[in-house]
Amino acid sequence: MFEQDAKHKDSSLVFMQPHALDINKARLEHLASLGLPLAGSSVLEVGSGTGLLTSFFEDMGCSILSTEGRTSNIQQNIRLHPHRRESVLRRDLNRPGSHDDLGIFDVTFCYGTLYHLEQPASCLADLARVTKKVLLLETCVFPVDNGSINFVDEDQVAIDQALKGTGCRPARDWVYIQLRQHFNYVYITKTQPDHHDFPLQWPVSNCQHNTRSVFIASHIKLNIPTLHAGIPPFQTRYQG
Repeated sequence: MFEQDAKHKDSSLVFMQPHALDINKARLEHLASLGLPLAGSSVLEVGSGTGLLTSFFEDMGCSILSTEGRTSNIQQNIRLHPHRRESVLRRDLNRPGSHDDLGIFDVTFCYGTLYHLEQPASCLADLARVTKKVLLLETCVFPVDNGSINFVDEDQVAIDQALKGTGCRPARDWVYIQLRQHFNYVYITKTQPDHHDFPLQWPVSNCQHNTRSVFIASHIKLNIPTLHAGIPPFQTRYQG
């Protein structure tokens, strides 16, 4: 079910590239700006890569369990962060029920992962089952709201791409509808991270790069002014 790690390049060379660091910085600055009550939560982080986003929650006093599909990425995470040796597990999000044995978490964090899956609908259903309060989701999306999953081919040899070579670019409305099947409330952020992959106007025309969106799904109503209860045609740029 998983790749042969020997075929993959050193994880540190991919995830530490300037473009990867730039988007991670924009993601986390934006997440911090939303005013979500995350401090001290129990957190499940899926698709954690080499763990470059995990410290956001560690710094907030959260207890965090991370999962990742590639052994090479897990090994690199532990090399860089030895204190995570017991808190990073190998799981395949394409496999239904892959996280059911891990318990229930206040917060589930799924950033930069959904679009690398060939089973995104079952993944969202699985994550909803283990989420007590809020799912934080950031993903590449199709530039047009066409209600589809929009499968794409990815390089399964690349350590930051789909495990089996099939990913997707789900439309915003598809993601929204899927989340509404499992959560009482679904929001899209009013602002977008300060990065060119996050467009401000939809549909996106003359797209020259990835298009991304941030969703917040919750079992309870969130009266937070940074969140939009629907699919906005326009967003503004967060600039901290």
